Amino acid sequence: MSKNKWSFMTLLITTLCLTSLHLVANDFPKILAVTEDYPPNSIILESGQFDGFLIDLTNLIFEQAQLNNQILVLPWVRAYKMAITKPNTLIFSIRKTKKREKQFKWVGPVFKNGIDPWSNKNDFQITFLALKDNNLDIEALSDLKKFNMSSTRNDALTEMLLDKYNWPKKHILQASNWEQSIQLMLQGRADLVAGYQGYFKLYFDENIELAKHIKTVYKMPVPEHDYTLHYAFNFQTADKIIKQFDQAREVIMNDGRYDKLLIQWKNKLKK
Repeated sequence: MSKNKWSFMTLLITTLCLTSLHLVANDFPKILAVTEDYPPNSIILESGQFDGFLIDLTNLIFEQAQLNNQILVLPWVRAYKMAITKPNTLIFSIRKTKKREKQFKWVGPVFKNGIDPWSNKNDFQITFLALKDNNLDIEALSDLKKFNMSSTRNDALTEMLLDKYNWPKKHILQASNWEQSIQLMLQGRADLVAGYQGYFKLYFDENIELAKHIKTVYKMPVPEHDYTLHYAFNFQTADKIIKQFDQAREVIMNDGRYDKLLIQWKNKLKK
């Protein structure tokens, strides 16, 4: 065989090998990533498009991992159900509880060093609110269990109250998201609403008039390990995909891009 033919065959084989490697590297299904509306991490804009620090960060990780993805911002209950039932679905950001641990494949934490840049420990206090004209006699945690309370279905807080504090399930009205749980209390369908202090602050900062009719009746801290946030993949998602995503997350966390994105969002929120 002539030298030119050898060169041609070598080039052809090399091209086929590279093409094959490219196909293998990208031979993954599109990942559906779901989350809830919780500024500044995830935001539904008036245009219907999505924005937010974690939206940008998650897209950056997918890009680094060379994985195709689509992000949807949904009510928490719907997002959670999709993540549980639909293969190749990722939910963020979510707390790892005893009940959830074997339901998902976990990657995390979501934030660098597990530190939420937008919150502090007080934001994760479990807070119970009631209407000011509702004269509830509450002196201890046990007193709360006598009243009907609203919270969010499939939320870590609700699971914690049921499992760790033996809350009577018949006294919990479970809403599809934390805003709806507040509405159940405002409408008088629940005597109390339970949530994280940071959630309530976010809501009542935008609903100042409503805040005048609300009082805090009880607070209790959340153990530190219970509020670290993670990514969670549907259990049927291939381990190769999860490994690729996690490796990409580690790169983003350590090569300066996480810090750069965080600075961009802090500056954006100042405007």
